[in-house]
Amino acid sequence: MESTPYIKNIVYVAPQPGWSFPLHSHQNTCELSLVTGGQGYFYALNKDRLVKKGMLVVKNPGLSHSERSDPQHPLEQICIEVGGVHTDGLDDNFVLPDYMDPVIELGAEYDVMNAAFGYLMNNYKDPARQVVCIKLLEAALQIVHNCVLSYTPPREKKTKSKKELVSEAINYLDQYFLCKYLLISSFYFL
Repeated sequence: MESTPYIKNIVYVAPQPGWSFPLHSHQNTCELSLVTGGQGYFYALNKDRLVKKGMLVVKNPGLSHSERSDPQHPLEQICIEVGGVHTDGLDDNFVLPDYMDPVIELGAEYDVMNAAFGYLMNNYKDPARQVVCIKLLEAALQIVHNCVLSYTPPREKKTKSKKELVSEAINYLDQYFLCKYLLISSFYFL
């Protein structure tokens, strides 16, 4: 039987200068943190990332992470701890594959996600609104899944071998001296 995603907890983090959460992880649930204002820093996978309004931070189970608010522009976010998530090819409650960075720029999807998170925060404990809350949670998870499907890994900067660098240098010198010898512009060689 297929289980349905559920909300274990929702926390609203009000903008307060200087707040921070120490290094921790969630073992059996995933946390989705929607940044709704200000900015701060999210540390995970040996990297500190700037997060700001319009970003979603996905914390898969077991991901050690910490967060801190920028003192000048305090971070504001809604954090939803989710269980019962089953994504093809991933362990239970994992929302992102390992190759993706946990910080997602939502772009045009931000307004939809913000409305969904706001509704969930205010209504997830109301039994009369449970069906709507589950559907909104599923929609939010689908938006994240669409981000995974459209993910393009960042291009790795290719370093040139010594042989390639020497070859380029020789070509440049040959071209430069030939131009000087013939008294013509190097643009003829481009």
